Amino acid sequence: MWIAAAPTALVNYLGHPNKWFRRQAALELSWRHETGVVPALEKLARDDRNPHAFDAVCAIDLLGGLRDELAVELLRHPDPYVRRWIVRQSAEDRDVSPMLAAALTDLAGREMQAEVRTQLLATARRLPAETGLRIVRVMMER
Repeated sequence: MWIAAAPTALVNYLGHPNKWFRRQAALELSWRHETGVVPALEKLARDDRNPHAFDAVCAIDLLGGLRDELAVELLRHPDPYVRRWIVRQSAEDRDVSPMLAAALTDLAGREMQAEVRTQLLATARRLPAETGLRIVRVMMER
């Protein structure tokens, strides 16, 4: 089934009610290096009403398409799991751009979900001291 599926069909599987189908579709897109579907995935990830936006974000990340501009935008997503994943992946290279550092600091000042706040602290630890301590300071001042 997956081998013969077109990239657009795999993107459509990211809306499937069964989590296994969504995860397999994301993995298959990654294994095929289907970077051409990243714009469609970004549209799914940005959709505030998409209950499976997290799976689209994972697919984007697997394809290497998580740009700073998109990450900053998704830090305002209503789904806390999307925000948490963006926070986690933002420090994958142990550094962030000034734009993303500012967005993470802003999130530290307004985030209410415990999972996201915990991930912010774990991510701050992986960042250069200047950036990480700024995030921690904002969280402590709350």
